[in-house]
Amino acid sequence: VKEYLNIPYLGTVPAMAMDKEGETRLDMVTMHSPKSIASEAYRGIRTGILFSSAETEPQVILVSSSGPIEGKTITTTNLAITMAQSGSKVIILDCDLRRPRIHKVFDIPRDQGITNLLVGNKNIKEVVFRTQIPNLNVIPCGPISPNPSEILGSTRMTDLLEILKRNYTRIII
Repeated sequence: VKEYLNIPYLGTVPAMAMDKEGETRLDMVTMHSPKSIASEAYRGIRTGILFSSAETEPQVILVSSSGPIEGKTITTTNLAITMAQSGSKVIILDCDLRRPRIHKVFDIPRDQGITNLLVGNKNIKEVVFRTQIPNLNVIPCGPISPNPSEILGSTRMTDLLEILKRNYTRIII
């Protein structure tokens, strides 16, 4: 990663097998199993992110991958939990407008969220949900949009990020 892409290497997470309780335990392994190897890996990645820039700690963090079922939700939730546990005020924006799962992880409704906010039929107070983890809020995806690229690339998204930057230490997309 360092050599070919000229970007910092942040760390690896060990492969995790699902237990009898299913995906939700993996999605929140840093909360359910804080002393596990996986939890330590996510804390290491958190530290790597916070020290990845010499001048300032990144405030907006995008978790992405080239395809489905590669660990975006697991990475996002566990990274957010570790940052919230360390005292940062964190918000997750579920911008996966094809296969959203953040609402399931945190057991919140999906019917109002980022898409409502970006098309202008909800205000920010109506779509921000508190989680059971102190310092961690979520904006779920909302109704699936027929044009996800356009809605996420809009000026309203830029404006939303500017508003969130004033209220949160970390924004994880």
